[in-house]
Amino acid sequence: MHAPLFDFQGNINNSLYGAKLFRVEGFGVSEEKSRFIFQRLHDLAREAETRLVVSAYEYSSAGMEGVKTIAYELFEQLKGVPDLVFVPVGGGGLLTAIWRGFLDLKAQNVISTMPRIIAVQPRLNDTLVTPFFNGSARAQVVNTTTAVSGLAVQIDIDATRALCAVRESKGLGVLVSDKASLAAQEELSVREGLYVEPAGAVSVAGFLEAVAQNQVKPHERVVCFGDSITKGDGSIDNKSYPAYLKKLLAN
Repeated sequence: MHAPLFDFQGNINNSLYGAKLFRVEGFGVSEEKSRFIFQRLHDLAREAETRLVVSAYEYSSAGMEGVKTIAYELFEQLKGVPDLVFVPVGGGGLLTAIWRGFLDLKAQNVISTMPRIIAVQPRLNDTLVTPFFNGSARAQVVNTTTAVSGLAVQIDIDATRALCAVRESKGLGVLVSDKASLAAQEELSVREGLYVEPAGAVSVAGFLEAVAQNQVKPHERVVCFGDSITKGDGSIDNKSYPAYLKKLLAN
């Protein structure tokens, strides 16, 4: 397992399952180093005659077929199609999979309407949102400095795929500050009893921002999705814990 230096502590629990952890300086920060590492991982998997398991269509398209079932579950649990689905975007695979899942349901005549997909990104990792509003055909590479490490993917892995999905769904993009994401994390913890990592709270921060911009109508049914929405042990991003939680942990 390769983990950025700033997120290494959050991945320690993976060692409990026998994973070998390697610190890779610049991975997830430097475009050159990130591309080199991904290519090296791909080469190692091929040499071992196995598959590279990364939650991205770019590297594990077969594995991402399972992620599409999120859309099936949303339809089943809601007994219908939501109007808006807010999805946090780092690499872009999660959003792409959810959209493709709804496309499956439409192709099978299970549903007749489609949700609008809203991409939410940290303002400091804006690979998709600005290209969306600029009318660009592809996502952009950025120098990420966001503290939301789960979404700190500065290169285009699946971001262009996600960009196309947002456009196809007639959705939109929303940028949020790290501060807003941490505030949403606190609100979910205090008011809803959900202790989530910052990446999981980004969708809620994006929803609140969209409401403030009058992008959400009162009658619309909304889903805020996060790929780590119930991280019960709170081990991810512990360096970016909000002040209220740091105080609790210190006691």
